[in-house]
Amino acid sequence: MPLTLPAHIQALDVILDGLQTNPDAGFKHPVFESLSIHDQGLVRAEITRLQAPCNTVIDMRAVAPNACQPYGFGQLIHLLTPLGIERFESENHRYGRYSVGVFEALQQLQYEMTAGKADATQTHSFVSPTLQFFNYPQRSSERMHFSINVLLYTAVETKYHLKTVDLSIMGLQVKVNKNVDVKLGDNVIIVFDGLANEYSTIANTTIEYDVVRVVEHSDELRIFLHRAQAHNEPQVTEFIANFIRGNKYRYKINLENTINAVENKVCEQYFTPRFPSLPVYISHQVDKAHPQSEVLQPKFAMSNSGNANILSYWQDEQHQQRIGNLVSQSRIEELISKNSDQREIFVYAFNHVKNNKVYFYSASQSELEAQPGTKNILLSYGAHKASWRVFKLQLSHMSPTQAYTPLSIPNEGHKDAKTENMPPSARLMKHLIDLRYIVLVSDLTDSFAMRYYQQIPLDKSKIALLHQFAHAHNKLPPQLTIRRYKYQDIRKETRYHLRTNVELTAAGHSYSGVTEDISMSGLRIELDEPLPELTDTNVSLAFARLQTMTKRFDLTNLTYEIVNIHTNRHIIHLRYTGSQIAQQENPFFMELIKRNKEKLKADLLPEETPGLSHALRCIYAKNAMNIAFFINQRTHLFTPEFSVYNQGDGRLKSMLTRFSIEGHFNLEFLYRDRDQPSPFIRRCLAQLKMGIGEQEHEIFIRYCPEKSHINDVIVPYINQQFTSSTQRQQFIKKALALGEFVAIKLILKDTTTVELDTIKTELDYLHEHANYKAEKVVDKLKHIQGFGYILDITDEVLYRHGYDWQVIQANHPQLVQSKVG
Repeated sequence: MPLTLPAHIQALDVILDGLQTNPDAGFKHPVFESLSIHDQGLVRAEITRLQAPCNTVIDMRAVAPNACQPYGFGQLIHLLTPLGIERFESENHRYGRYSVGVFEALQQLQYEMTAGKADATQTHSFVSPTLQFFNYPQRSSERMHFSINVLLYTAVETKYHLKTVDLSIMGLQVKVNKNVDVKLGDNVIIVFDGLANEYSTIANTTIEYDVVRVVEHSDELRIFLHRAQAHNEPQVTEFIANFIRGNKYRYKINLENTINAVENKVCEQYFTPRFPSLPVYISHQVDKAHPQSEVLQPKFAMSNSGNANILSYWQDEQHQQRIGNLVSQSRIEELISKNSDQREIFVYAFNHVKNNKVYFYSASQSELEAQPGTKNILLSYGAHKASWRVFKLQLSHMSPTQAYTPLSIPNEGHKDAKTENMPPSARLMKHLIDLRYIVLVSDLTDSFAMRYYQQIPLDKSKIALLHQFAHAHNKLPPQLTIRRYKYQDIRKETRYHLRTNVELTAAGHSYSGVTEDISMSGLRIELDEPLPELTDTNVSLAFARLQTMTKRFDLTNLTYEIVNIHTNRHIIHLRYTGSQIAQQENPFFMELIKRNKEKLKADLLPEETPGLSHALRCIYAKNAMNIAFFINQRTHLFTPEFSVYNQGDGRLKSMLTRFSIEGHFNLEFLYRDRDQPSPFIRRCLAQLKMGIGEQEHEIFIRYCPEKSHINDVIVPYINQQFTSSTQRQQFIKKALALGEFVAIKLILKDTTTVELDTIKTELDYLHEHANYKAEKVVDKLKHIQGFGYILDITDEVLYRHGYDWQVIQANHPQLVQSKVG
């Protein structure tokens, strides 16, 4: 079907194009008359704004310093390029004067010229290798660099003279000319004739190998071999083991996989504590009441500092978790039913507070399309609420066995390696065995997007129809267990066991109890009777017994805030709020703890199931969705050092590999303004460092894969750079007409300090065998300043701009072959 813009945007174009020939006719055009009264008002207001006179001088020297010339118009002298003069005169004729519309058109031209500066031959700095978290070769034995002549015999007894590259007990790597006829899966015979002078016995032994990998280099092949009959050749195994043990400090161990593992693990450490999406782990069970049916429901969620807001949003007035309403069985089934490269849905949500109770509403795009009469009501009414949210849900398969993440080095490589290479315990696997999927929840809420939905006319008489999207308040969804990415980080402070009498006062009533444990800024208490529901979470505490121990501190009216209430409403977790200092620490408990640390018993918070949090972390890392890239601060442009991608073919992969080699992403489009005084990425990171707001940006992209030059293939615009909604609409329309429209949400985060203890074993191994390489790796990783997180929001952007399902689906690409341009 033809691609169309929303009707009021079409009318705006019709009237603007006819302003000078017949202004009145434009407002009698059928397109305009077909609009609602509300939309007609929007069109008239926008035309009035664009026609307003402008007295601002236009200076294009920033984008073309050597091509500008004075251009007088009225009493103003602009500095324009020849193209600028042409655009100015065209727009001036359109509006009949130098107006706001003319000025905005010239602003848009300058951005287009800036965006077109990049040279495809200068993009190598923005190409980064892609990696998958925890995906690195794990070696069961050490591999030693070793170059020697060997003979290779194929199954048809063809003989080749080759050179080895490295050697292990079970494997061998050789390099050969490209004319050697050896293929993956072949069975070959190797003879170590280069050892004939020193080790005649082994030199006369034929050893069977299987070809397990063939890698093509510029002028040669690398063939990776694995011993096929090792169990029948104990004398060969013993010889190679002794040979490597006696020569590994002479020939050096091959450390490539360990270096890759260290880089991989450090990037994962930078990413996991900060990335802003919430992984929810889905269990699969048989419905006992209906054995033919399956039950899919959330079991675990992995929380961190970047996604905690999602969990807090779905808490009700009693701090009970209701994210199961968002990740419901019907939505999980909808995700499973989609094609593997399109397993995503967008959900719109808001909540309503009545009688101190929080009622949640949510609907996915497909659920709204099934109820067209209520679609606009939910979008318009919800977008006017402060609680309005837009979530993206993505689904990935997972396996419990992915919890096992051994080191990159063999057991004999380090004294601690054997322990760290142990697989997860049976007790731990029992908790993971029913997990089948991960649903990733991302908050896409954006102020620009909210305005679009707020402009939808709202029939208030039909608001009651929204009850069909309400989630039952009297029935909790399946409850899940929340785990932190690293279990020790749940508490910022150590808690100490201390039982003493306490009296809690709330809403004019007092409740007696005892403390269970304390910290410098919080405590946990158990009350003798349940605490009723409160409208105000601030309470006061009095410690009569402790008051007898001090005269310096008044412990009779300390202000605390309730942060959590146990379901029995007897156990209360509180945070101190009575201090004006930033740390919000209770000065009495600070002194009490400091003076009595040896006497107080610390609660070190043992994990109920040891290793469960780490196992969930490893499972998600191996199934990480979306794209991340890590930014190197050693270059003035803050270029990408690594990228992370763990999915199959898709819209973003097609675009990012268009100008790169296999296994790499080209992120040049994010650096298109690199010749400007304050480039986009560098500016965002500087603002992050100064603590100036969140760095989240929607970027619209016109992607034309059939073109050849990078500036024509990928044309990006940051959402804030559009000067009007009309420009956004026109950009989308042009992108759909010329190729594909792509929209991404880019979230930039700064990095935290890496805990080198977590990679100590492998670092020790690197230091032992190549200290300079270990130092080089550590230095390289310490210069990672931050990371970018890229979410594909194309379908949601098209949906908010009024495009129907057919157009949205037609915009999904028929994947083109990647090529280097």
